[in-house]
Amino acid sequence: MKRLLLGVTALAILSWPGLISAQEAQGNQQTGGGGQLGQMTQKQGDWVMAGRTYDLQRFSPLREITAANVKDLKAAWSFSTGTLRGHEGAPLVLNNTMYVHTSFPNIVYALDLTKEGAPMKWKHVPDQPADVIPIACCD
Repeated sequence: MKRLLLGVTALAILSWPGLISAQEAQGNQQTGGGGQLGQMTQKQGDWVMAGRTYDLQRFSPLREITAANVKDLKAAWSFSTGTLRGHEGAPLVLNNTMYVHTSFPNIVYALDLTKEGAPMKWKHVPDQPADVIPIACCD
C-alpha cells in the first residue's frame, strides 16, 4: 500500500508542471493569446481562423447588424469559384481581404473587400495531378 501511495504521489508531482503549462496555453488561446495568430483575432473586423477564435465562438463583436435592421439585409455581392464539388472550408478575412478556397483542385482566391463587388485580387492554382483525388479529397 505504501508503494502504491508513493507511486501515485510521485506521478502527481511529475505531472504537475505539464498540467499547469497546458492550462496556461488553453487560457492564452481563449483570451486571444497564442502568438501572432492570437493577436490577429483581436481586430474586430477580421476573421483569421475558422470559428473566429481558438474556442470557436463564431461570434462577431461588430454592431452594425441588429435585431431591428436584420430584416432589411440584402446580398451585396456573390462569388462563384466555378467548382461544383463540396466546399468545406470557411472563408477567412484579414485586412479587408477575404481568402476562399475550393475543393479539388484546391484553388485559393483573394477578394478585395474594400471595392464594390469584392473583385478578385489574385488566385493561386496549385500544380497537382488529378490522380491524387481518391487519396487527398474527401467529398
